[in-house]
Amino acid sequence: MRFGRRIFAIIILAISAVGLVAYAYSIALQNNPPGGTNSCAPPSTASNSYNANFQGNEYKAENVTFTDINQQVALAGVVFTVASISDPSIPQPQNGNCVSVQNSNVQATIQVRATFNDASSETLTLNYKGGLTYETNKLSTHQHPTAGLLWQPGKSYIILLVSLS
Repeated sequence: MRFGRRIFAIIILAISAVGLVAYAYSIALQNNPPGGTNSCAPPSTASNSYNANFQGNEYKAENVTFTDINQQVALAGVVFTVASISDPSIPQPQNGNCVSVQNSNVQATIQVRATFNDASSETLTLNYKGGLTYETNKLSTHQHPTAGLLWQPGKSYIILLVSLS
């Protein structure tokens, strides 16, 4: 009888420990939402799409300011999804406050996954901002259509490109 009470007590302690761990995990999730979303980041913005000529080819284009991972824009049959972004000008949570670096010499980097109608995808990486004085771009190796990212000096947005041919 005495042995049975000890086992019962150990089982109750184990269940309590599991409950405590689950509670701590739920608190951690509230402070760090899944997917790495940035609670301080403003929503992304996008212009209307327009026709553009880049390197002698015709493209459908859209000006977009991405601010966090998993943000998506669909353009001419291609879905652009932010895989990672490092831009110090976008506010980040720090000690309960939203903090950003307003230094025009700090370069930003973004990785965007372009998913095509044929279900293939390609990740495009672009360095931009940070006092760069020249245009930067990255085009996909996928053709028909070709997708791309373009940044022009002094602009706060990236231009998404999808070829028309």
